[in-house]
Order: sequence, then structure tokens, then C-alpha cells
Amino acid sequence: MNNKKISYKDSGVDIDSANEFTSSISDLMKKNFSAISNLKNNDLSNFAGLFKLDSKYKNPVLVSGTDGVGSKIIYAHSSGVHGTIGIDLVAMCVNDLLTTGAEPLFFLDYIATGKINKSNLEKVLEGIITACNTSGCVLLGGETAEMPDLYAENTYDLAGFSVGVVEEDEILGKEKVQNGDLLIGLFSSGIHSNGYTLVRKVLEGFDLSKKYTGLEKTLIDILLEPTKIYSKEMKIFKNTNSIHASANITGGGLLENVARVLPDGLQAKINTSKWNVPPIFNFLEKEGPVDKKEMFRTFNMGIGMVLVLDKMKYENSIDELSKNNIQHAIIGEVTEKEQRNGQVLISGINV
Repeated sequence: MNNKKISYKDSGVDIDSANEFTSSISDLMKKNFSAISNLKNNDLSNFAGLFKLDSKYKNPVLVSGTDGVGSKIIYAHSSGVHGTIGIDLVAMCVNDLLTTGAEPLFFLDYIATGKINKSNLEKVLEGIITACNTSGCVLLGGETAEMPDLYAENTYDLAGFSVGVVEEDEILGKEKVQNGDLLIGLFSSGIHSNGYTLVRKVLEGFDLSKKYTGLEKTLIDILLEPTKIYSKEMKIFKNTNSIHASANITGGGLLENVARVLPDGLQAKINTSKWNVPPIFNFLEKEGPVDKKEMFRTFNMGIGMVLVLDKMKYENSIDELSKNNIQHAIIGEVTEKEQRNGQVLISGINV
């Protein structure tokens, strides 16, 4: 019998290291916290975050969402680049909120790791805070769990949770979509954070540090390009009162996500000649090879958000996008549904 007393640290969990990490990130969080939070008795040592709704809202509806970054995180681990994956985490949650017309209020993160690596996780948090500032929300709190029996020492996984608010009569959705509405595509920053299981399958054996013919950067730089956050763009559309619905193009690609904002009896016709598909998608399609329809139901193909606009009011919105140098294109329209056709028709693809 072994009479030696063992500690939590002996079993693989170092409380002192966790406390040191929490202390080290408090100053980072305070930069975001003090700039946006509107409740004086909030404190980072509290067991829960507090957020007081602004009195400007007349009939507020809270909107919430949660997401992760999927297997894109494997590339962060293998490359040792941890500064952008936190941006992806916030973007994947906040962009979903934006589709309802909501204004993001606050965000919380959950980090699970085999062993706390202070340097790596600080970079992750810096990305999260950068993205919170971009989206206009506060990092209200989070949790870091050290679980050596579940995760390898130098790996971690992420989950995010976001909450926003929208006036009840301003909620966007398929109920507002009409025959004749226009489809505006807001350009993506790249692959964003979905479809990476297929990406990794296609790129098995490739040198990720190499810049291949037709690509402007090395594969790893392209693969870790963070997901674009569309807070600025959505604010423009809300101010012009022209938007009926919005689809965040994540898992399911253009084919499945646009269908989610179409009521029965209507369909979307998308013309792929209206924008240039980024080279990385053409590269993946060729090297797979991957069927074109599979590409459009897996990836965003260069369109990160699709907005459904009132045809009679869209011009002011388009003018504002152009003034702000926001990349976009009119990619299609909403029409009455034709018999035996799918709800989303993409030029050059049989559905």
C-alpha cells in the first residue's frame, strides 16, 4: 500500500497554473469589459457575468447562440498558430445572431485542454477579445477546464456562447421574404470555419507551408484565415430598412443555408457568374476531386452571408456598401417556386 499522499496536481490538474492563467488574462478582458459593459458592480471574480439591458429598447427579445470552430482547430494545433482561432469562435456565434437582426451584447467562452499552456491560450483569448471588439459585444466571462485524461497535453477545444437583442418588430426571417426580393452576397474572407473535415481529407500529404500554383498564399495561411464578422454590414442594412432575411453560410453551404430563409412556394435563383469564387475552392474541387454540387453544399464558395433585400428599397443599401468599400454582389433573386425544382437553384448545378 502506498501511503504517499497525492494531490490534484499529481493527477494532472495544476490549480496554481490555472489561477496564474486566469490572473494573466484579466487585464486583457478588462480592456473589452470596461469599454462596453454597462453595469458598475460587474467583477471578473464573480461566479456569473451581469449585463443590464439598455433602456433604449422598447420591446426587446433576447437572442442566443452557441458554436465551436470544428476541426479547423487541428490546423491551429499542428501549425502552432493560435492567434486567429479565437476570432473564428466569436464569428461563428455572432454571425448566427446577426441573421435575426439582433445586436450582439455579450459573449462567453469555454476552453478545454489537456494542460494549460499559458502562451497559447493567451493568444486564443486575444483573438476572442479582438473579435468581440469588432462585433460590438463584451467578453462577459468564460471557463477553462484542464482535463489531462481526455485531451493531449498540447491540444485544446473551444466552445462559444453569444447573446444579443432585437426589437420584436424588427426580427428578420422567412416570414418577411417576398417574390421579387434580391439576393445580396457579402464576400467571405475564405473558407471560414466549416467543411474542414473534407478539407483535411483533400489535403492529406500536401505541404501546408507551400504556396501552390493559383494560390496567393501558403496553404496554412489560407486555412487559418479567420472567419469574417458581419456586424458592420448588418447595421448598414438595418439602418436603410431594406432587409427581410439573412442566411449565414456555414455548414450546408449556399444550397442548404439559403433554403432556410425561404418560405414555402418561393425559391432562390443564384447566378455564380456574379462573383469570383476564391482560388482555394477551385483548388480543393480539382485536387479532391470533389463534385461541384458537393462543393456548394459544404463550403461558402466565397459568399459568407446572403441577404434578402426588398427590391424597391435595396439601392440605398448597395450605395452604403460601396461607400464603405464592403465587397458584395447581387447574386440572384427570389421567385415563385417551379415544379420539381429544388428550393435553391445555382447556375451550372443540377439539383
